[in-house]
Amino acid sequence: MRNVTNPENPAPTRDYGRSSPFACPPTAELGPLGLGVALTGTVEGGFTGLLWGGAVRVFLLHHATLSINSLEAWHNNRHAFPTSARHGLGRRQLDPSAWLNTGLERCHLAWDVIRISPARQQAKRGPAAA
Repeated sequence: MRNVTNPENPAPTRDYGRSSPFACPPTAELGPLGLGVALTGTVEGGFTGLLWGGAVRVFLLHHATLSINSLEAWHNNRHAFPTSARHGLGRRQLDPSAWLNTGLERCHLAWDVIRISPARQQAKRGPAAA
């Protein structure tokens, strides 16, 4: 897997683009609709599945994304150190995903976890931030 947005950056990303039929919003909504019909046997159940698996899902996803992006320090850390396993680099920046990564590493389910040293963080900030 290569980084299609920036070939010089080793951080892996995926570009589904037109290669996945599930990237198309109308197709993505057929799953919840079909599942609702299959589980309840009614069209009303299908619309309930569409509501919860479609509209509510999209609302919650966008809400979570905007909440994360509003935490400026974490967001900036993500861009400064894209390969880091932890983006809450400050003492008071809580980072549940880093806790999960650490737990997986301790259970030997994750390895080669990249941590950013304080010296590297300071070098990125520059001499004016000292």
